[in-house]
Amino acid sequence: MARQLPNSVHRLSRAEWRAWLQAHHGSSVGIWLVAYKKAGGSWRALDTVEALEVPADLARALDACPSAGADFNAVPSSARRSTLEWISNARTPATRAARVAEAAWRAEGNQRANQRRGPARKGPH
Repeated sequence: MARQLPNSVHRLSRAEWRAWLQAHHGSSVGIWLVAYKKAGGSWRALDTVEALEVPADLARALDACPSAGADFNAVPSSARRSTLEWISNARTPATRAARVAEAAWRAEGNQRANQRRGPARKGPH
C-alpha cells in the first residue's frame, strides 16, 4: 500500500526535503512533490503553529471564556503547539470549529486539548 502524504510539512521536514532533493539531483519526482506541496499551501502550513501564533477563531473563543486565555497561555509551549497543530490540521470547517470550541472549553477547565485522557494503564497487557 502506498504511503499517504502528510497534510503539512514541519520546518525540519523542509530541510530534510532539501537534502533529499540534493541527493537525488533534483529528480522530477522530487521537484513535482515540492511544487505540489507549495501550490497546495501545505509547505508552510505549520509556520504559524511553530511560532505559537493563536489563530483568530481560537483567540475569539478564548476571549469568550473568563479564564481560558490565561490558562491556555500557562500550559507548556509543547502542549500549546500540539493543540494549535491539531486545530490547524482539521480538514473541514465544522471539524475546525469543534476543535476550537473544545480547546477553549478545556483551557477554561485548565486542561490540555488533544491530550490523552483517562487513567493510566496499570500492568502489562
